[in-house]
Parts: sequence; C-alpha cells; structure tokens
Amino acid sequence: MTDLPILINLATREELQKIKGIGPKRAEQIIKYREEISDISTSTELIKASGLTSAQVEGISKTVDWSSTKKMAGYDAGTVIVTLLSSIVTIITGISQGKLSEANSTQILYNFGILLVIFSSVSNLIELLSKRVIPLWGILAMLLLASGLFIFSILLIVPSTYLVPADNAASIPGLLTLLIFLNLIFYLNNGPSIYLRYQVWRGVNNQKLMIAERIYQYAYIFLPLILVYILVFLDSLFWFEELFALWLGSTLILSSPAMLSGVSHFRFNLSESEKKLYLFFLSRDSSSEIRSEGRLRITALGKVYIIMGSLVLTITAVQIIIL
Repeated sequence: MTDLPILINLATREELQKIKGIGPKRAEQIIKYREEISDISTSTELIKASGLTSAQVEGISKTVDWSSTKKMAGYDAGTVIVTLLSSIVTIITGISQGKLSEANSTQILYNFGILLVIFSSVSNLIELLSKRVIPLWGILAMLLLASGLFIFSILLIVPSTYLVPADNAASIPGLLTLLIFLNLIFYLNNGPSIYLRYQVWRGVNNQKLMIAERIYQYAYIFLPLILVYILVFLDSLFWFEELFALWLGSTLILSSPAMLSGVSHFRFNLSESEKKLYLFFLSRDSSSEIRSEGRLRITALGKVYIIMGSLVLTITAVQIIIL
C-alpha cells in the first residue's frame, strides 16, 4: 500500500508531506488552492499551488495521481453495454404494457407504477453517461424503482378479482419479474461505483465502505440461492429467470479468478481510477492484519462463487433443455 500514488486532490496534510519536497507550509498551500481555486490536474497547477520548481515537480510526477474529485472515470465497456441494453429494454417493455386509453383508478395506478420504473431506467442511463461525482441520478433511480415496485406489489397482494382486471392481472407478474431482473443487473454492476462516489461527496468513512463491500459480496451468495429456488420451484412460462440466471452465473465465474487472487468483487466492478481511489482510502487507517484477514475472506468467497456460478449455470441449462 505504501507505493500507491498519492491522490493530490484528496490527500490530507500529512499525506501530502510524504511527497518529496512538500513540507507543512506547502501542504497547507496545496489544501488552500484545492479549496479556494480548483483541483490540481497538471504539473503547472501543482507548481502554482505548492511553490515547487518545474524540476522538482518532474521528479515527483510518478508518485502523484492527478485524479479529479469533480469528475471520475466512467464504467468499463461491458458494464455500459449491459446497462444500456437492460435500461432500453425496460423502457420499451414498460411503454408497451401501458394502457393509456383506459381511465379507471386501477389502470391509472398500474400505469403510474410503469411510469416510475421507466423514469428509473432513464435515470440509470443519465447516471451512467454523466459520470457525476455526486450520484444524484443513481439515487433517484433507486427511489423511483422502489416506488414503482411498491405499487406493483400492492396490485399483486390485493385480490386480482377485486382490483385488477383479468388481462392486467396476468401481465403484472411477468412484467414485474422482467423489470426487477433488468434493474438488478444495473445495480449489481454499478452499485460499487455509485456508492464510492457517494462516499467521496459526503466524506469518506472507511468503516462504512468496508461494510458496503462485505454486503455486496455476500449478496452474490444469497442471490443465486434465491434464483435456484425460483428456477426449480417457481419457474414461470417466461424466459426472464433463465436469462437472468445466465448473466448471474457468468458474472460469478468471471469474477472468481480476481477474488482468488485477493481482489474483492466490489473492487472488480470499479474503473481503474476508482480502484486507486478505493485503495487510497483504505490505506489511511486499515492495519496490515485487517487487510490480510480481508484477503483470506475474499479468497474463500471466490471459491464459493465458482461453486454457486457453476450450480446456477447447470440448473439453467437443465431448465432450458426441459423447456
């Protein structure tokens, strides 16, 4: 951890002083420049902020990371493609399921639920493409999705003969299943990046960051168990479950080699600059013992991921053959 580049725009006074040629006064000047003027993105700005000479800055350039707090790197190409497709399919499916010609109270509620989920997917796309340091659209997308799913839950729980016409009652479970799976793909892919940027905005708390990492990793163990139960006992006539199972099983197996080498699945889904940022935060107050225990846990989880991924793909293959 000691040879990690110092993130010049996020380092504390003490961390800045680890850079050759920067003492307490220059560290203070850099902090003041960051707070009152702008992020430091070039060697010229570092000279201006610190008072170092061009030769000194050139000598330390390899120990400095110029990542900006204002705008961070986006997601990798695979995540972008999957999210774009899942969000677009959600939007198209939602629009096709709406029945604007009918105006009874049940249909209005049904259409409103669809509308919320459509806007959730639109927010997903904006969040994905805007690369904001404050994950405003990501948080909005989660709230809209939760609201839409709450409405669909009401329509499912209340007896369909009382509240929902027969044709709509038949379409709600399938639509709900598709929307949940497509949005889960977005949040499982992009959740780590959204949460990391949220932490940067609020002020990083390492303990919360590590808790989020553990929850995220264990979710990938419980989710396959739930999905296997659905595939075996509750599988519908739709193909949504099989499609989601193929994605989940592939994701578990593809991420397991990194986990076997000690890289958490949470970090696996971050961009390169975000990985540096994450390691930089953990290096501030995590002891080597804690990091060692974390690596052992991650390696063990990697083995579980391989087993769970293989199980999900095997059951999915059997289901597809049977169908």
